[in-house]
Amino acid sequence: NVNKANAPDDISFFVLKNCSQQIVEPLARTFSNSIRLGKVPAQWKYVNVVPIFKKGEQSEVENYRPISL
Repeated sequence: NVNKANAPDDISFFVLKNCSQQIVEPLARTFSNSIRLGKVPAQWKYVNVVPIFKKGEQSEVENYRPISL
């Protein structure tokens, strides 16, 4: 949905959807090189993890699950 909030990298979904044909080749090259070399860019190793409440007592850690944004 292009009306949702931006991803953590601040690239809007509208831009990604409308520019997909132009960015697919550079992204594919980047992913292929990463796999071939066995390395990933340092930025790819950072995630934004948010605890989401499942059920039960909110004061217990076991009742939350991690979601990576």
